[in-house]
Amino acid sequence: MSQVLTADQSGGACAWRDKLQQVAAGRVFQTSDPKGQRLGSGGGTVHLLWQAWQEQTGGEISIREWLRQSQKIVLHAGGESRRLPAYASVGKCFLPLPDGLGDPHPDFRPCLLDKQVPFYQRALEEAGEKTRVMVTSGDVWLLAQALGLPSINADITGLGMRVSPEAAKDFGVFLAEDKAVNREAPPWKVDEFLQKPSPARLTKKLRNREFFVDTGLWFLSEEAVMVLFRACGWQPKKRSFSGPDGRPANFDLYGEMGEALGRRGKVSANLQRAGFGKLTREVFAPEKARFLHLGSSRQLIESLVFLQNQETPQPPHFFIASPRRKFCLAEGDRTAPVWVESSSAPRHGKCTLLGWNVVTGLPHGHNFQNLPPELCLDVLPAKEGRWIFRFYGIDDSQRGTVSRGGKILGQAARQWLKAHRAPPEITGEIYDLPVFPMVSAESLEQSLLDWLIDPSSNPAVADVFWKLPRVSAGEIADQVDLAGWLDQREKAFTTQMVSSLVRAEGFLPGLDAAALLRWTDLYPALRKSLRETLLTHQQERRNGPRSSLMASRECFLAAGLLPGSKTRETKEEGRAILRRAILAEESVHRSHPTVDLKEDQIVWARSPARLDLAGGWSDTPPFCLGYGGRVLNMAVFLNGQPPIQAFARFTEETYLRVRSIDVGSALTVRTWKELEQYRDPSSPFSLPLAALALAGFHPDFRGRGKFSSLKEHLNHLGCGVEITMLCAIPKGSGLGTSSILGATLLAALNRACGLGWDTFQLHRKVLAMEQVLTTGGGWQDQAGALYPGLKLIETSPGLEQVPVVRFLPDRYFGPDRANRTVLLYYTGITRLAKNILQDIVDDMFLGESTNHRILSDIKENAKLLAEALQREDGEEIIAGIRRSWRLNCQLDAGTTNEAIARLLASLGEDLAAAKLLGAGGGGYILLFARNGEAGTRIRRKLEKNPPNSRARFVDFTPANRGLHVTVS
Repeated sequence: MSQVLTADQSGGACAWRDKLQQVAAGRVFQTSDPKGQRLGSGGGTVHLLWQAWQEQTGGEISIREWLRQSQKIVLHAGGESRRLPAYASVGKCFLPLPDGLGDPHPDFRPCLLDKQVPFYQRALEEAGEKTRVMVTSGDVWLLAQALGLPSINADITGLGMRVSPEAAKDFGVFLAEDKAVNREAPPWKVDEFLQKPSPARLTKKLRNREFFVDTGLWFLSEEAVMVLFRACGWQPKKRSFSGPDGRPANFDLYGEMGEALGRRGKVSANLQRAGFGKLTREVFAPEKARFLHLGSSRQLIESLVFLQNQETPQPPHFFIASPRRKFCLAEGDRTAPVWVESSSAPRHGKCTLLGWNVVTGLPHGHNFQNLPPELCLDVLPAKEGRWIFRFYGIDDSQRGTVSRGGKILGQAARQWLKAHRAPPEITGEIYDLPVFPMVSAESLEQSLLDWLIDPSSNPAVADVFWKLPRVSAGEIADQVDLAGWLDQREKAFTTQMVSSLVRAEGFLPGLDAAALLRWTDLYPALRKSLRETLLTHQQERRNGPRSSLMASRECFLAAGLLPGSKTRETKEEGRAILRRAILAEESVHRSHPTVDLKEDQIVWARSPARLDLAGGWSDTPPFCLGYGGRVLNMAVFLNGQPPIQAFARFTEETYLRVRSIDVGSALTVRTWKELEQYRDPSSPFSLPLAALALAGFHPDFRGRGKFSSLKEHLNHLGCGVEITMLCAIPKGSGLGTSSILGATLLAALNRACGLGWDTFQLHRKVLAMEQVLTTGGGWQDQAGALYPGLKLIETSPGLEQVPVVRFLPDRYFGPDRANRTVLLYYTGITRLAKNILQDIVDDMFLGESTNHRILSDIKENAKLLAEALQREDGEEIIAGIRRSWRLNCQLDAGTTNEAIARLLASLGEDLAAAKLLGAGGGGYILLFARNGEAGTRIRRKLEKNPPNSRARFVDFTPANRGLHVTVS
């Protein structure tokens, strides 16, 4: 697991440490740049790593050893933020975002960090072991699929994006070597690196080369990090730097090192001494990616308008924790865009926004009535109940001087200061001008705004304004009451949240209710309002039709708000709602058993096992019902035989009888009450009893006919039913045994009783069986056995999970590899998946955003692995298997254990990839050896030193036939 390290010049990010910890789901480290010392992007990176190394190791191991312990993400979250001043105090990576924005798994109260860190973590995992550090910026939002990014083998690799020459003029630009992009797979070698080239210069440079804008995301090897340390003055023996204060020297990572990246790059003497010449440098660009830079106020609005309009064009208005109805927009919803965050309504009336306004932190008591176009306001709490009032134009850069280039509210600074009768001593750097007053909330009147725009509107304001205590932009971070700033925004969000809950019931779709529950612990008013709202919705659910998925989620949310004794009961109500919805599908209620065999005939159904390669968990309700599922698995025969079999026949005795050959026991059922033992998933006969119930032998699932008892029903048939099952796979194997056995039993009864189910109906019956058994599993196991060979299976969102099957070539698992380099091993370490299943399904109901991201990645990985198998790309196949196992472990750490870890570690370099099979990390494991010789060594090693007396290799072959039914 990677660590996330952040540096924030203002120190504001320390107040968000808990948020960072939650998003990163791992170890984090946060510090600030040295006060008053400019280190640059390179020096800041080195200082951050140096500080983290000292705190986490005490200097007991070398920096190289520390880098090898885990990969690091260096996120530069602070800086002066001159062009986006509203978030300078806390860091741009913590700017709040509107809900949704096309994200199918939105976070609760999302900020930019929620979108950045998960992508960075996955990209770093995909990069591979050579990359030890990723360096990136807090004001960049990369819209790309992290899974499937190429592995990194160079010392420095930049992530680029394809843009137009006009868009590239504000960024660094990578130029790949001549025709390399068309000739080779990425990454590509860097020919040149240009700093903010004009469109004309860039076009002239292109010729046969392709260019990519630098996103600021760089992957660094261990050696590249050490070169960076040496460039900043690192002295290994002293374990400090050569500067007078022992800190890193100023170094521009994207400037000095960026310009040296290309084959034709300019390498400074400092970099030459540091050993830069030995480093390899490359660039790659993800397909279908988008680069959003939120570096300025205008870019913030433009980027989010673009993102919001990707699916359906919407009004460009963003209100976050602010009462939308208290702000007017000129010309209705067609006005220019606005951004209003954590702002209260004016004392009187409404506030009209004329477009391109960024408004943050307006406190209770203000009375602004009208904001001209491109005027932006940021109000921050200071000490002694005062407020820092920052005003700026949307394109103000806060750079330059009064006499040269500086602007205030979009006007030349010299002109603005003169017109507003500023004292003569207010001069110099714009960033250092003390022009932002500290006032009471009641002083924020419209007359003040009018004077800022037009001093002739009320000349007397100048006499008051320049006598107020004032601070410069550079001083605001030190003057802000950060705790008050956070409290103000929390209260604004709470007020808005309560209001929205009262007005609408649609707040739940996609919401991370788990995070909402954690947050309500701090806000009793919100907790009470939320509880009352949910109780109202529950009453509506009882009185009328509602979305079963929505109703189920509401129950899980309510369970977290109710007393402990009610929690379990309410969660079970949520599960039951969804269970009833799935069982209420019309096809489940059409079972009308008849006698469709001659008196001496026996039905014989047999099924292959399934090996789940990728996508498992995405097939599980409620996730698949909301988002659709996608799995990649393979039907296999074990030791040349279909290992799961069932027999059905009619008997003269009018009762139901089930037998298990492998368990060596039998059960006779004479009443419906006895048949209802299927509800106990721990019973060895729950599956066959559930199959008999679904086949129509229980009144809940019978299509026609009324009978007072099971005996009467069987007397009407004129016979009893006997089913026998054989499962030649250990329980808890991870090969989909239970669901496949359920499908096999249902297939036997389908044929014997003339039920007429086709393959699709049989697939859905098994999903219903999971609900009947209350185990709540998915559909991939039965699909793995119903359809032969290697296949990708997908479903669309909705209660009706109809599989779409795409068959794939199984040559990779042919005789040259099966049981040679691809080995199936029974570890003898088994577990029932129900507890894991229940925990993960609970998170699905609550919309837990971290798990939903992992589930989305699991689903995407199935597609990537299918494409690799289609191409027979051995390296990508191995990468897909590794990714599949890694994602399963991230979803639930209990998927594996120490015994499995020891087993895998014992195989050393011979093992290329491995994956425990099944939802709960079952008893079987699929091992991928690096080559044939490695496979032989793995087999010998485990045969000589098995983990227990049950462990063994089992030969497998891809099944050329799925579930098969014959009659004697």
